[in-house]
Amino acid sequence: MKKSLKRREFAAALKQRAVERMKKGESVTALAREYRVERSRLYDWRDQWDGGMGFGGMVRLPKAALEKKARGNELDAARGLIAELQRKVGEQEMALDFFRGALRQVNQSKRTGNGSGSMASSSTSEGRCSSKADRH
Repeated sequence: MKKSLKRREFAAALKQRAVERMKKGESVTALAREYRVERSRLYDWRDQWDGGMGFGGMVRLPKAALEKKARGNELDAARGLIAELQRKVGEQEMALDFFRGALRQVNQSKRTGNGSGSMASSSTSEGRCSSKADRH
């Protein structure tokens, strides 16, 4: 005759106590011996508790706490996005500074002539020519 192995049932409070002790750093092997369960079962209990499912009538995290935990992950993602956007803004500021400086140099060279023998602008150069011609 084959003996049927019945799975042992554990009280919710016992499971919770075991998980709390695991989280405090107690040896999982020692806890498994004390509660006469396999170590894997203790890890299952911990995962069940951390997942917010609770034990029996006990619920680890109320819905609001689970939502808060999800918002915490969203907050981390938002902080990462903010950092990335700040980096991009910094790059754009550097590019703007570069182009402002280049534009300043172009404007200066137009005002003073660029030294290549050409006139800086037709209206200014015509005004200079006529005034020079009037003086001579």
